[in-house]
Amino acid sequence: MRKTLYRNRITLMTCRFNMKDEFTAAMHAELTIDADTALKHKAACVWKLLGDNYTYDDLHTYCALYGFTTKQAIKYM
Repeated sequence: MRKTLYRNRITLMTCRFNMKDEFTAAMHAELTIDADTALKHKAACVWKLLGDNYTYDDLHTYCALYGFTTKQAIKYM
């Protein structure tokens, strides 16, 4: 649903302002983040979900769900 709305918004912008697709893609490329920042955000989400009372197994489970290692999560603690 969200991807469809995003595509429709870009299509509408392209048609409304007679912009080329390359121009709108360049405008939205500014909103990307690097891999390190994305990892920091994922780690922050994991630590927020775990709270103060967590076990190593809980940490390992959430890290696996978010797609990174426990060592990376501890790095951004």
